[in-house]
This record gives sequence, C-alpha cells and structure tokens, in this order.
Amino acid sequence: MKTQFSFSYGGIPFSQLKYDSEKTDSGCIYRFSDGLVIEQQITEYPEYGAVGWVLYLENTSDSDTKLITDLFDCDTVFDMEENPPKARGFKAEPETSEIVRMLGPVNGSFYYTDDAESAKEFSFAGEYIHPGQSKKYTNIGGRSSDGLMPFFDYHRGDRGVIAAIGWTGDWQAVFTRDVKTAGIKTGLQNAAFVLRPGERLRTSSILLMEYGEGQVRAGNTFRRLIKNHFSLIGRPGRPEFGPLAFEAWGGLPSAEMIRRLEALKAHGVGFEYHWIDAGWYGKSTLPVNDLFSGDWSRHTGDWSINELYHPNKLSDVVEQERSSGMKMLLWVEPERVIKGTPDTVAHPEWFWGEGDNLLLNLGNDEALQHTFETVCEKIDTLNIGCYRQDFNTSPTGYWRGNDRENRAGINEIKHISGLYRLWDMLLDKYPSLIIDNCASGGRRIDIETLKRSIPFFRSDYQCVFNAEPEVTQVHNNIARYLPYNGCTTKTKGDIYAARSTYSSAWGGAFWNAGFQTMDEADLNLARDIVEEYKRIRPFFSCDYYSLGSNVYDPSAWTVWQYDRPEKGDGIILAFRRAKSPCAASNFIPGGIAERKSYEFHDRDCDTKLILTSEELLRYGLPIAIGQKRASKLIEYRVL
Repeated sequence: MKTQFSFSYGGIPFSQLKYDSEKTDSGCIYRFSDGLVIEQQITEYPEYGAVGWVLYLENTSDSDTKLITDLFDCDTVFDMEENPPKARGFKAEPETSEIVRMLGPVNGSFYYTDDAESAKEFSFAGEYIHPGQSKKYTNIGGRSSDGLMPFFDYHRGDRGVIAAIGWTGDWQAVFTRDVKTAGIKTGLQNAAFVLRPGERLRTSSILLMEYGEGQVRAGNTFRRLIKNHFSLIGRPGRPEFGPLAFEAWGGLPSAEMIRRLEALKAHGVGFEYHWIDAGWYGKSTLPVNDLFSGDWSRHTGDWSINELYHPNKLSDVVEQERSSGMKMLLWVEPERVIKGTPDTVAHPEWFWGEGDNLLLNLGNDEALQHTFETVCEKIDTLNIGCYRQDFNTSPTGYWRGNDRENRAGINEIKHISGLYRLWDMLLDKYPSLIIDNCASGGRRIDIETLKRSIPFFRSDYQCVFNAEPEVTQVHNNIARYLPYNGCTTKTKGDIYAARSTYSSAWGGAFWNAGFQTMDEADLNLARDIVEEYKRIRPFFSCDYYSLGSNVYDPSAWTVWQYDRPEKGDGIILAFRRAKSPCAASNFIPGGIAERKSYEFHDRDCDTKLILTSEELLRYGLPIAIGQKRASKLIEYRVL
C-alpha cells in the first residue's frame, strides 16, 4: 500500500511543488524552501498486511507559511479488479466493488421512542461504486463516530482494504473507482490555514489493512491488529480485561452507596469497579436520585464533591470499595462546562461559547494543565482505577465560530491535540489507569481514542431503564472492528437481558438509582450472572463470528461466536428473540479446524455433544431453545 498524502500550498497542488525529501527510521520528512516541513511518521504491521501514518506540519521560518488547503492525510490508490459489466435494467452483480460503512450513534431522542431506529447504531450499510464515481462520507458535529463510524471496508469480492481514520473531530473520507484501480482519500473536513512562525501541529492519522481472503477473516485480522497494537487493555501494568463495573448514580447518598456495596459483598457479587456516574459534584441542594431528576446537570464544571450527598467527600465510600476488592470508576466531563461554575468565572479566556453551555479549549495550555491537575487530584484521593470522560455536546460550532482569517481548522486541531495530550499525560502518570471514553455513548470512537481508552458505554441507549435487549444485541455489531468495548444492563433478574449486553467490558446498572431495589433472590442471581460473565470474558476479545441475524428483527435468532484458536476453545451465545417462531436450528461455526473433534457443553442444560469438524461444516451445530426470548450459552473445545 502506498503511503501517499496530498494538499495544496498557496494554491499549487503537492504534485507540482518542489521540495527536498529525506527518509528516516520512522517515515519521511519533506522540506520546502520557505521553511514548511512535513514529517510523515509511518508504522508498518507486516503480520497483518497493514500500514498506518500521521502527518506533522511545522513552520521553521520567521514568517507565516502560504495557505494550506485541500489537505488529505491519506490520498492513495491501489489495484482492484475490474467490475463485472452492468447491463441496463439489472442490479449490480455481487462482485461489483462496494464500500461498506458502519453507522454511528443516532439522535438520542430515538432511545425512548423508537427501538428500530436506535438499533441502526453500529449496523452496516453497503454502497456499490462504479468506474468514474466518487463517494464522500463524513461524521457530524465534531465527534468522530457521531452519525458514522470512521471505519470502512472497500472491497470487490473477497479482496479489499479496511480503512480506519484516526481523528476525534470532523473528518471526511472520499472513495473513487477507476477501471482497474480504487482510491481512498481521508482528512479533516475543515482545513485551510497558514502556520505561524515556529508552529507545529498534527492532523489525522490513517490505518489501512489489505486483505484477500474474505471479509469475515479480514474482520478478525483487524480485531487482532487493534488488540495487539492499539488497545491498552492487557499491556504491562494495565488491567488484563476491560472494566467489570457496578453502577451507582452520583447523587445517591454515600450511606446508600455503602449499604449497597455491603450487600453485594455479603452475597459474593464480584464486581471489580464501583462506577460512580454523574451527579456527585457541585452545589445542588435538590434530591438527585437518578439521571432524570434534580438539577445536577446545571453544575457540570464544578468538580468539588457535593457534601450534601457525600458529607465525607466520598472517603468512606472509597474505604468500602477497598473492603469489597473494588476500585472506583468515576464520571467527569471536563470539556462541556456550564456558565457560572467556578472556572468559567475565574478564567473566561479558557472557554468558547455565548450561552449556558461552554466548551473548554484544550488547545489552551493553561486550561489543559488545570484539567490535568483536577483529574489527577480525583485519581489520587479516590483510588480511581478507571477514569470515565464524557462529552455531551457537538463542538463544531464552537471551533469554527472562533476561527480567524486564514486559520480555518486550527481551533479544532489544537483542541483535539490537547485531548490526546491530556490522556497521554494521565496514562503516563498512572501506569495502571484505564480511560473510559463515553461521549454521549460511543460518539468519539476512532483509532486515536482506541490507543488511549476503551468505549465502555458504547451507546447511551443503555441509559433507558427498560432498554430492549434485542437492540443491544444489534449494537454488538461493533465487535466486527473493536475487540474491546462495553455494554450495560439495567434490568435485574434477567439472564436474557444480561447476556444480550455481554462484551469485553460489562456493567451492572440494575441497582444504581434511588428507586431501584434488590432482594435476596435478585442478589443471588446477580452473583451467578457476574460469575458466568467472569468465566467467559477472556473470549470476548478473541475472533468474532456473527452466525445469525445482525439486524433488528424480533422474529429472528442472533448467534455470536467468540473463538480462541490458540487454545482450541471458545463460546457461542445464541438468542431466540421475542417473536421468533423457530425453536431450533443449525449454525455452522467459524474457525473450524480440519480433521478435529469438538466437544460442545450447553451450560444451561448441562449437556455435552461431540461433533467432528466434517459434521460441523456439513450440517452445523444444532441449537434448540424451547421458549421465546431466551438464550443459550455453549462452551466448546477441541478434543
């Protein structure tokens, strides 16, 4: 794959510019006579057939550069076999080149009104592309996965390229097709700027992975690439697994938090993090028993602990967490700040915006340092093992509304670079810390955030107390690209709902609000569910196969398989949905090794079945679920 990029400089295309180039151990440096320097840092992943790169632009002169426009950090072309001819009046043949994209989070109002619309999150959409055509895609609002995920599969038949964009702001992707070639261009949506003397900045990164053995195999290769070279989970000093967390609403009084933690401990419910969500801070004097009550949101930006709810500033909660073998997972939203909170009064120059909702400018060094120190103070005093950063606003208007002449995109670039610096500083200072990247649930997922965080709360659909499990099942499509992501259930005593949310990180939110209750039976079942999840969670970051329906269809089955070929074992989770008339079916598992025998253990019925690989590939694995809205957990191993 050619590691090419393009831009115009003073109105002249890069291909027509004169420059000196120098290869380095990490890539290449391009030097222009007027002092502009572009450093391209390239990383190759030969085991995966992948390559990634990022650009750094620097002005080494004592005057402004010329105007930089049409900046595409990736602008590459690769060979692609000719499309089959398309006759008029006929649909395109299946071997026609296609761009497969993954939809991002939808408008959150649908979470409470329309399950089918909510289930479009992380679903797939394909679009054929013919010679001479161009297809352009963008996210919306300044959060990298809002509306559309920055992951694309550009293929013809079994051969193609997976392209993943690394930019946590506004990006664009343009795909082109010629008779025997295909093109990919990616970069920032808004970039038309000069560089000031001495100024150095970075733009978006790109990861391209070529494949030639089909999309399913490519998806698992990409998952392994992300797991082994991008994610922090399992790195030396970091936790081996994503968070396994019990949620408490932040406005729940400390005494009640402690009572619930004591009950979990007494019943052996083995959560590893105590997740304190929003509402724990500020000067609110109203009861705040759940997400939908009180005025907690009016105090966002005041990160003093609310002593009305937490008279000991959570120190007693921390002690109970330690006694229960837990660390804290704490919610903070540093970038979206309400006007009138202390920092906005003391340092108005740190913020953008005219109304009540202000945006903290992380491109301001003082603001960045203050945010870092604020978060560090909470980590140090509250025994935080996972820092949960949320971001509940669309920043595009703030950035562009404050751009100066010939500096379009600079505010965005510096803000996003500041976000990366903040997270890098935290991870450097705290070698065991995990960062949970929330952003209204899954709206800031890209390869740059995956390097630094985990999307533990992949969709705010989980905020709904009676969330439909068949929607969360569809959201598991995100596993096609992400080996580490999370989901949560708020429904107690419901194994179907819990299994529908099982992921490589998982949360129990069935006792987080003031009105929720748990009796002895509920606590015992919670213990069993957590024990089951802990037993099988090593598989959720392994190879993934979707064997059933991956769309919202209450009449269908959905079946997930997670396979660990290194040890010859895995799990299958099968769901007979609420309106499915089918009580049994056969499914052909993925990753089956030739000339082997497999033992399948049905954990719900405690029965075992041995089948050869030949039988599995010819007839499939029979699975029977006698009632609607029920599930099966099957563990298997090679004999």
